[in-house]
Amino acid sequence: MAYQINKSDGTALVILEDGLVDSTTSLKLVGRNVVNYGTVQNENFVYLLENFASNSFNPPNGPIPGQLWFQTDDNRLRVYDTNNKWNKIPTIAVVSTVTNQSVGDFWLDNTHNILYVKSNFGYIRVGPNPNADTAVKLASPAKINNVNFDGSANITIASTTTNSLTVGNYLIGNDFNGDAPTNWDVNTGVAGASTPFAVVARDSIGDIYFSTGHGISMQARFADLAEKYLPDADYEVGTVVTIGGEKEIRACRSNDRAIGVISGNPAYMMNKDLEGGVYVALKGRVPTNIQGLIKKGDSLVAGPNGRAVSATSGHAVSNPKIFAIALEDSLGKERIEALVL
Repeated sequence: MAYQINKSDGTALVILEDGLVDSTTSLKLVGRNVVNYGTVQNENFVYLLENFASNSFNPPNGPIPGQLWFQTDDNRLRVYDTNNKWNKIPTIAVVSTVTNQSVGDFWLDNTHNILYVKSNFGYIRVGPNPNADTAVKLASPAKINNVNFDGSANITIASTTTNSLTVGNYLIGNDFNGDAPTNWDVNTGVAGASTPFAVVARDSIGDIYFSTGHGISMQARFADLAEKYLPDADYEVGTVVTIGGEKEIRACRSNDRAIGVISGNPAYMMNKDLEGGVYVALKGRVPTNIQGLIKKGDSLVAGPNGRAVSATSGHAVSNPKIFAIALEDSLGKERIEALVL
């Protein structure tokens, strides 16, 4: 007749047939009428006595939740959980100095009666807390405001400082002498205005304001000096322009007197507040629309459709009103770098 073997919670573990030894778990379960069953039973007792001691390459077969296993690789006892994992049971060392512990182990320092737990970064104090009657004395005292502190006694720190901190032109707030906290702000003046004795700060669009600048030299990323003028149409960068049209400037024609070139990246911008204006490069290096053959060093004059031509071309022989010099050969290009004079 078969046996039904149940677990502690009453659920069935296995049905033992007559004459058979079941190996579902780490223990061998003996059915009725098994020959030499004494050997199997006694081995089971030994397994329980040694908690199935084996290395990590030979963990117990068929473990069930709650089972203990002594892993001989690191001499640690483990318990099997409901997530099918062997969890290490922490050790507790009660000594004055501890060695060879693993992460998660506890150490009770029996010299100072303090409990610690081992982490990846050393030991973390569990208790008693630092306000207990007995504290751990630092081997090397630390200094707090030039006062030695080793944890064995309270220290007193003066509330005043040797030299007080005083506000000035660039800092706004109350003087500070250590008695109480205070808030300080940097004096940036009024946005959009030139404020004396204030730090220069950008406004909401990143601009800064000042009255007069003094220095040794200035630098600019781009290469032309430009001024805003009102155009009679939308012109692309590089268009050669002259005075005329319904507003202030228009694209040049042959024999016009050119005043400059529409700039895309002015180095210095004048008349910046002119609404609807475009920047015209009046001096310096700027990309310029051209027509015809041009050689490096050629003098340039106004040509048709907002383009420059060489002063030696047929367009300009009768009216050589030079406004720029070519900085490169045209070589089939429709726009070259030119120096506006």
